[in-house]
Amino acid sequence: MFVTLQDMLTAGFARMKLHRNLPAWLWIAGITLGRHVFVKALTTQNTVNHESVHVAQQERDGTIRFYLRYLFSGFWRARYEAEACVNELRSGVSLEALAKTISSSLYLWPCSYDKALMHLRAAQERM
Repeated sequence: MFVTLQDMLTAGFARMKLHRNLPAWLWIAGITLGRHVFVKALTTQNTVNHESVHVAQQERDGTIRFYLRYLFSGFWRARYEAEACVNELRSGVSLEALAKTISSSLYLWPCSYDKALMHLRAAQERM
């Protein structure tokens, strides 16, 4: 269905409803619930792009399947986050920094640093 990262970004942007009302005290920069993307008032375009990929992933895999995988499988959570993070490589964020983030408490420790690197490299190849 989606061949490139640009396909995912385009599809995600076309379907998402952006809300800039996520409370500033939350530790996350954004969250996607179905087509609704909630971000903080002062957020970066990278965060919006990241969340739009999650919208496209839900369309591709089905919303229920996406959330079951994301919530109950570290493998799938890391894979979904790696796909969403690939765009950040374009803006100069290093692969190593992204792997460190994906394997951290921010994403509930879905995998080791090495596995996060593996998912990111695979996502780069798919995109």
